[in-house]
Amino acid sequence: MKKFTLLILVMLLGITGVNAQVTVELWAGTQVIGNWDANVDLSYGNKGKLSEIFMNDKIRITYKDAGDDATVRVANPNGWGEYEASSQATATSGDDQTFDYTITSAVILEQIQQNGILGRGKNITITKIELLKVNDRYDAVPVTIGEDGIATFSSSKKLDFSATNITPYYASAVETGQVTLTPVDNKTTWDYQGYILKGSADTYDIPVIADAFWPSTNFLKATNDYSAEVAASTSETFHYIFAKKNETKEIGFYKLTSSHTLGAHKAYLETSGGNDARVALRFSDITDIQNVAVKEKKFENNAYYNLSGQRIAKPTKGIYIKNGKKFVIE
Repeated sequence: MKKFTLLILVMLLGITGVNAQVTVELWAGTQVIGNWDANVDLSYGNKGKLSEIFMNDKIRITYKDAGDDATVRVANPNGWGEYEASSQATATSGDDQTFDYTITSAVILEQIQQNGILGRGKNITITKIELLKVNDRYDAVPVTIGEDGIATFSSSKKLDFSATNITPYYASAVETGQVTLTPVDNKTTWDYQGYILKGSADTYDIPVIADAFWPSTNFLKATNDYSAEVAASTSETFHYIFAKKNETKEIGFYKLTSSHTLGAHKAYLETSGGNDARVALRFSDITDIQNVAVKEKKFENNAYYNLSGQRIAKPTKGIYIKNGKKFVIE
């Protein structure tokens, strides 16, 4: 009985264990490749089921007849080079050799989902390309925050930021010269919405989820997964692009007076009221003192300012702003 139970357990682990996988054939045939002179085209309109690829999945290339200086590559259709060092390897001689490339970057995942791949190489014959779907697979979207710790963002997918130090905000109101930014409930963002993100400078792999918080009012508009043309402001509709002014280093939304191409995963401000050249940011979950601190970062280092933003030559007891932070003198 114990041997039978152990056998069943081993069989179940073979089916449901973390390394279990479902194999999807993407292409089969015979593609002879000499000195990088041919490829198997699974890109753009030919990508087929590659659009189903997720994080941790593998792309497997089966090949044979490797010659001298042979190489096998999962290539980026944009430039035909490898995605990264691990998407290329030295090919070995023999029939039915395999090369596996594992997707561990959301940046590369999105490129493959959108554009597909090329099966390439040197002095090999490719006979099959497969997608191996593993148990611990998940969809994800790349998110990059620059050195200022703040960025606009949008996506065609619902995302969960709860495992990161990032706080997503939506624009709940626009007043004269100011936009109110409200933190998103549960740090989950709705698809096709614009957001402001605050967090540490880095590139993150943010998981996709089935449901998220939907902001019923949001003045931030999305470009989503591709760049988009944002129209110039008119007398009735005003468009603002998130930027940092070169002279003062002030971060805010600046009015568009001509059309502007905005990149993928970005957002812009749209409002029918006001005609300000710049719209400042007001975070509803940050105290007035902290808001002053953010604003006064452009002032001289080691100078003291009161809470009204006035410089104080000889501070006495009280609360001041110094180097962009609250400073208490007792």
